[in-house]
Amino acid sequence: MIKKIPFIVRGNEGAVLVVALLIMAVLSIIGVSATMTSSIETKISGNHKFGKLAFYTAEAGWPAAMGWLDGQPVPFLGNLEVNDVALGTNAYGYTLNYQGPPRRIVGYSIEYKDFDYEIDCTGSGPADTQSEIEVTVSRAYKVGY
Repeated sequence: MIKKIPFIVRGNEGAVLVVALLIMAVLSIIGVSATMTSSIETKISGNHKFGKLAFYTAEAGWPAAMGWLDGQPVPFLGNLEVNDVALGTNAYGYTLNYQGPPRRIVGYSIEYKDFDYEIDCTGSGPADTQSEIEVTVSRAYKVGY
């Protein structure tokens, strides 16, 4: 005697429904994955943009420090700290540090000396981004006259 299995579907009845559900599940997974990837990529590009803005803001600090230094008639032999200079919606600050002793400039008279300075610049941008730049510069002064 042959036993009948009650769950066997005769013919192809219902196969289209199963295939359609499998295709819908695969398409849903692909759609969710594409949406998540797009969202993450948008956040990454925004962070990159904000980081560049903070970097360029920090980069604006060392020319400002050099401008101040160029305005000094005698060598500056100390440390100067300038904070929170507004640059649009961003801000920068810098620290100017004298790095002594002065050096003789080859090819010039002994009255001229090279004074070295270190400029540390910090820039802040949107979304609490920060960037820091360190620049070493020299400034020639005539001394002993």
